[in-house]
Amino acid sequence: MPLNLFIKLFIFFTILCLSNSQYQYFQVQPHDISALIGSNITIPCVITSPHGDVQWTKDGLALGYDRQLAAFPSWSIIGDENCGEFNFFIESLKFEDEGIYACEVSPYNNAPALKQVANIKTLVRPEHVKIINNQSLSNETTIIRMRFDEKTHRINCRVDGARPAAHIKWINETGHEFSAISRTFIKDNLFSTMSTLTLIPSLLLHKKRFMCDVRHETLNNNMNLLRNGPVITRTQGYSISEALMPGSSAILICVIDGNPIDLNKVRWFKNNQELSFDQWEKRIEGNDASLIRKSINREDAGQYACEIDNQFGNSHATLPLIVQYAPEIDRSVPGRDKAATDSDRLLTAELHCYVSAIPKPTVIWMKDNQLLSSSSRYQSILNEQIPSSSFSSTLLFEAILYVYNVTKSDYGIYQCKVENKLGIDMIQIILTGLTIPDSPSQIHITNTSHSSVLISWTPGFDGGFQQTFQIRYRLSTDNYYVYENVPIHMESYDLKNLKLGSQYYISIRSNNSYHLSKWTDEIIISTSNYLPSLKFHLSEISSTNISFTLLILIAVIGLIILLINIILICFFIIKRRQFNMTSENSSTTGTNETETNTIDIFQPIPSNFFLTTTTTTATNTYKKYEDDDIKRPFVSSCSSTNLNNLDTRSSYASLKNNCISPYDNVLLHQYYPADIDNSLVTYRSFKDGISYTTDINDCIRTELV
Repeated sequence: MPLNLFIKLFIFFTILCLSNSQYQYFQVQPHDISALIGSNITIPCVITSPHGDVQWTKDGLALGYDRQLAAFPSWSIIGDENCGEFNFFIESLKFEDEGIYACEVSPYNNAPALKQVANIKTLVRPEHVKIINNQSLSNETTIIRMRFDEKTHRINCRVDGARPAAHIKWINETGHEFSAISRTFIKDNLFSTMSTLTLIPSLLLHKKRFMCDVRHETLNNNMNLLRNGPVITRTQGYSISEALMPGSSAILICVIDGNPIDLNKVRWFKNNQELSFDQWEKRIEGNDASLIRKSINREDAGQYACEIDNQFGNSHATLPLIVQYAPEIDRSVPGRDKAATDSDRLLTAELHCYVSAIPKPTVIWMKDNQLLSSSSRYQSILNEQIPSSSFSSTLLFEAILYVYNVTKSDYGIYQCKVENKLGIDMIQIILTGLTIPDSPSQIHITNTSHSSVLISWTPGFDGGFQQTFQIRYRLSTDNYYVYENVPIHMESYDLKNLKLGSQYYISIRSNNSYHLSKWTDEIIISTSNYLPSLKFHLSEISSTNISFTLLILIAVIGLIILLINIILICFFIIKRRQFNMTSENSSTTGTNETETNTIDIFQPIPSNFFLTTTTTTATNTYKKYEDDDIKRPFVSSCSSTNLNNLDTRSSYASLKNNCISPYDNVLLHQYYPADIDNSLVTYRSFKDGISYTTDINDCIRTELV
């Protein structure tokens, strides 16, 4: 029994001692991490419990004990704090995140402080590798050419956009490594490495293959993934730059280089459309892919292209093919075969002829089949029109004949004759005086809705003067027209405010300020029977939600302000009425301006003015009248007996005993009935400042002065 008790006591004290030691240590220590730029990383830090306070530092800067790290939005402390997890999380690693991080734990009871550091580095995969011949940065050279009279020949290999710097080795086909000189440059936190291989020209090097072997820790298994730069395909196209005669043969060649490369995957296009090979022959020889056609025609002209790609990129080349053809005069635009000029003012007439031809044509102008030579009366020019795109398989020209000082004898039929070695074309142009314009043509109706239509047309001959257009339309059920004048220089018009699901008749005419053309034939159109669906306007509604909210907010604020003003006005009106009622029942006196004699500065009024008293002494208590008191006339109540004995002068005012006068100056007219006791009243004249005392019974009359 004593032995068992001893053992139990020993175990108890052992546990007690161990529990008091409170030893703390890292279960998972922070460690160095290298990661690609833009990736998310976590630096581990797990501590046994219980433990002291934990915080992280970066390059010696304490970041605090808050797990959120509010000052650093891309950093945070993650993990279960109850389990001792204080892992440091970095979102989207950046260059400025590089540094030395430390997880620090303060002492706890008898346990010492803890600290463990981790070095964080950013990695950037190399962008590309280039082999540069003769220190040229051209990306086109892939074949190294050396002359035997050179003492040495240098070849450069360059790798850009890496972090840290990449390492370059030169090896041949057997794997033998050659010594080279490397240099490293840095720009915007990224490294470029240049390695220079020096060779002595020799026949032994002819057609030998050298490889630029790039090593970087971001590349798989630290093996070269970038060799023989550039590895993407490069394509150079060759075609005959001159225009070919119809019936001749044509060959289009694309020289392609790359690693790896499969010329059977070359794709051919004409004017951005994949080419059909019904009449073309495909051929592959070495690094050349070509198209051959034995007899070409006008339709074969166009912009050709070859395209190929591999896993590293895509390349293509364009090959223009131009074919000669005879002149073709453009007759598609109405009115180009007419011209008009006023002969009364000796003006200059212009006759235009638009032609397409390869090669460039010659132009001959004639009148009534008689050749017109350049003179003081006639001048001919030929302008080449620049195409809107970089390539065109046609050439466009504008031939202009100027006829100076036009008279009626110049009116008539002119011929524009254009020719080249492949053919001739001719058009007749009529020159007249100012005349009626032609009606518009090629009328199109588009964008028909429930309430509008868009009308477009092609103008006709303007009759020799600037023209505008007029539209008329009517409902099919009406007999009257509505007219719309189209603004100048416009060849389309949006006709609005039409009725839903209705049929309209529409026609157009031209006006050149001298004459009106005929109306075009009426076009029948029908507006839509349905209103636009709500879904087509959801974007507009959502875009105006903010505006509606703002308007509602402003309206509510305005109503609140208006309500407050109404309450304040009512309050002051009530206060004013209370004040006036108090003034009428009080003995306070005031001053006012008279109607005929305005006094700008009010003088004080004695407080006993018009009060019943037995003494003639006036006090010095005065009060100024308010504006409302001036406007409100004083009316007293007098007995009919006394009023019958008073004067009826209109300038009098009646004052009742013990009442206050609203007038500045009064002149009393006294009356003493014999059978009634009188009382005394004291008053003051504000003009002369003299006090008066007089007897009064019930009523007196005062004259306003």
